[in-house]
Amino acid sequence: MISGYTQHGSGLVALKCFEKIPVGLVLNTVIYSCVLKACGSIGPLVEGRLVYDEILRSKLELDVGMGNHLVEMYVKCRSLEEAIRMLASWPKRDIVSWGILIAGFAECKNVPGALQLLEKMFQQNGLKPDRVIFMSLFQACSNTETAEQGKIVHDLMIRSGLNLDIMVGSTHVDMYAKSENLDEACNLHKTLPDRDVRSWAILISGYSQHDCPHLALDCFERMLKDGIEPDSHVFSCTLKSCAIATALQNGRLLHIQIIKHGLKIDAIVGGSLVDMYAKCGNLVDGWDTLNTIHPQDVVSWNALISGYAQEGRVYEALKCFETGYTQQGHDHGALNCFKQIENEGLSNKFMIKFGAETS
Repeated sequence: MISGYTQHGSGLVALKCFEKIPVGLVLNTVIYSCVLKACGSIGPLVEGRLVYDEILRSKLELDVGMGNHLVEMYVKCRSLEEAIRMLASWPKRDIVSWGILIAGFAECKNVPGALQLLEKMFQQNGLKPDRVIFMSLFQACSNTETAEQGKIVHDLMIRSGLNLDIMVGSTHVDMYAKSENLDEACNLHKTLPDRDVRSWAILISGYSQHDCPHLALDCFERMLKDGIEPDSHVFSCTLKSCAIATALQNGRLLHIQIIKHGLKIDAIVGGSLVDMYAKCGNLVDGWDTLNTIHPQDVVSWNALISGYAQEGRVYEALKCFETGYTQQGHDHGALNCFKQIENEGLSNKFMIKFGAETS
């Protein structure tokens, strides 16, 4: 029962079930492991410590698996120092033990601490980090503040002799892209074995997010020449680049390709299409596309309202807002569009009607 509750996300119920076990009943490692997972899932560190004390008092073998569950419990409860002490005191540990602890530091954005643990594992314990460890470190270094530390991780990976497979490589490319080192991201992407749609999406998204729309469009073309079928995420990122560059012709071609590929015009793809048409000033196609989206969302309506507002088409913007309000409800993003409209008398009437501040 404890295992079932834990596996289905009912950690609190699992702990209550554990508390009902009669005193004196001999428990095995499976029960303790499930209870530790339950503690980690809901974060009661006090209960986790009590379970740890009970394990030490029992005559159970302190094997690697139990140690890993304990380290994971402390990590998930964000008690990293206790996790370190736990790992140091446990008689048996392996690459998984270190990986759990390093990933915990990485998730907390404590990259220096994660790197210290990596060096300690590498030099003092003779263990080589695996792909999971490097992926967690690359994810932690995915911003401009940790870019230099990301290079250190790269060097450590080379020293470890780990082969650059598509999963590790894509995460590595993502790190460079998010830290605005787009040249490194592109160069690394070229060296990846069996580039897949995810790796291309990461690179295209990086160019789009850092205002390099033409490079994103070039990247999309290279992906097609590579024989990779674009998915919804790739189309969405590429459409964003068309919107930034006001490249209406490219956007129309992408729309045609989306239809040819039989992709559903959902809120994500459809919203990107509406945004592209609106930012390119083609509000007729934007409106027509909005009507094909199922289900519609407030983001798509905001994009079209903003397009009308930027063009100074007050009546269309207000009509669009009123229709969107009826279908999607109140949203301040749409209301803010009217602050761009010079005809304050007309826009104020609708902003007051729908409960927005006009100041």
